[in-house]
Amino acid sequence: MNCNKLAHRIWEQAELVKAQQAGTQFAPTRFRTFVEHDTGLRRQVEMPKRVKPWWFTAENGKLALHVRYGSRALELAKGKFAIEVASDWDLAATLELI
Repeated sequence: MNCNKLAHRIWEQAELVKAQQAGTQFAPTRFRTFVEHDTGLRRQVEMPKRVKPWWFTAENGKLALHVRYGSRALELAKGKFAIEVASDWDLAATLELI
């Protein structure tokens, strides 16, 4: 597992939480390469990257946070895939801790 990749994704989630708390939008950018079909030239275009939140509301009304690596949730302890958080204000602190 690439630790830098995982650390970057955790940082993105922390920034997403901070932006939602401030009422703003967090939109990191990435470069995408396109090939023009008529000329055959390659172009790099900067596009906004979609960041999906890792948290969801559980049945008891609290937030549950699962750490994802790619498309799968990581098992944090034996048989446990999520961390229960009381509110969205605790969510940023939990992501910083991770």
